[in-house]
Amino acid sequence: MGIMTITEAAKLNGVTRQAIWKRIKKGEISIEGWQSTRGGKTALIDPRKCQLLSTTEQLTEQQKTQSSQRDIWLSVNQIAELLEIGDRGARQRAARENWPRRYSESERCYKYPLSSLPPAAQERHFKQVRDEGLREAAPQLQDSEIAFLKELPPEKEAEVRRRLLLVKRAIAAGRGQQGRVAEEAGADDGTLSRLVRGYKKEGIDFLKDGRREKETSLNEDVKKMAFTLYADRQQPSYIQAYEALVDWCKEQGNPAPSYSATYRFLQTIPPAAIDYWRRGGAYVRKNYIPPILRLLDDLAVMEVWMGDATTLDVFCIHPRFKNPIRPCLTVWMDVKSRFIVGHMVALTVSTSTVALAFRDGALKYGLPEVVYIDNGREYKNKNWRGQMVPYGRLEAARIAGNWERLGVMPMFAWPYNPQAKAQIERWFNTLSHGFLNLLPGYSGANITAKTKQRDQERLSREIKQGALLSYDELVPKVAQAIDAYNHRPHRALARAA
Repeated sequence: MGIMTITEAAKLNGVTRQAIWKRIKKGEISIEGWQSTRGGKTALIDPRKCQLLSTTEQLTEQQKTQSSQRDIWLSVNQIAELLEIGDRGARQRAARENWPRRYSESERCYKYPLSSLPPAAQERHFKQVRDEGLREAAPQLQDSEIAFLKELPPEKEAEVRRRLLLVKRAIAAGRGQQGRVAEEAGADDGTLSRLVRGYKKEGIDFLKDGRREKETSLNEDVKKMAFTLYADRQQPSYIQAYEALVDWCKEQGNPAPSYSATYRFLQTIPPAAIDYWRRGGAYVRKNYIPPILRLLDDLAVMEVWMGDATTLDVFCIHPRFKNPIRPCLTVWMDVKSRFIVGHMVALTVSTSTVALAFRDGALKYGLPEVVYIDNGREYKNKNWRGQMVPYGRLEAARIAGNWERLGVMPMFAWPYNPQAKAQIERWFNTLSHGFLNLLPGYSGANITAKTKQRDQERLSREIKQGALLSYDELVPKVAQAIDAYNHRPHRALARAA
């Protein structure tokens, strides 16, 4: 066996060229001569003097330890080739022996660890890796990059060097192989792509912090204006807000930021803050603030009354002017039992109708301890809450209101929040769809444009035919509907006294 090139000796002994060069630098192998090639010269050595490990001894204990700590993951095709079986057989064996697996997003297939394979297959894999030259020396660094690394602290230098070698390896492998390079290095595919883009654009300085590509930054004035333009009541889109921001920057003589930078900034603002200015506080309370469950277990029957008023979804004839109208209904409900204790039908809602409906319930069932009402003027005026009356020049006398005289404590619901009085609001819906819908002149609730036109035609026909009920006829109908509801089986009404 005569002298041969380093590449031939590496293939003969089943090692890498880098391992041979390390032995040459240590003086363990001598160079016998040089051979001219197309790219220059290559060294010639005596393979008998290499004294390298044989192919079967290449899988040292150190490599086994590294393989167990950081496994190499192979696809089904690679495993089938190592085991010299078909793909189907490889899948069946993996399922039968319960090999661990993980899904590769870059290659869109499942992969299995090399340590699950038999020792002979693992040895065959390392032989293929050496033959394909995948364990050759790291890419060469430029002089400017070496000088840049020397100026860094030791800890930072090691990190930047690792990123630089990884980026160079990914660039050398090509765009389609970056996922494989990232997976072999244990790095994220997206992170590696970002590092490659930054390195190509800004050089090694980008790898120092691993930050994103430089973009036009938004100062505080631009951020405030971007938020003001987007959080407008007219609810502009991102494009419309950005176009208005560009016009504002031109007027101020400042460079306009990019659309992507503006979009990312607006995305950092909490949606509740945006909707508060675009849609109002009521929308935020309804959609972002979770409702508080009201427990009624400790509440006694007739302890708390809830009052509210609504416009009935039925037309009747005005008692004086003889034109179609929708009268109003004022109701007091016992919160514990959902029992309607008092009501009053009138042309409009006023303090008098509220008082008459309350009187109707108080005469039948007595006074409650608490009344739960909204913030309307018919509930919060001086007749109910009292007032201060001037008495002389320096003194004033307080006149007690109806609630104080009756010994009832008023509680006011959260404004513009129908969920606060959910029981009585639900009862209004029951009255409309369970009783009033059978009467002539029913208008319906939450009607669309199509049904509205149809109901108007039906209403006009009923008016011409004189089918609408008079006001005096509708009042007892509503009373009958309330009485039927109170005596109808109900899981809450069953608790009433």
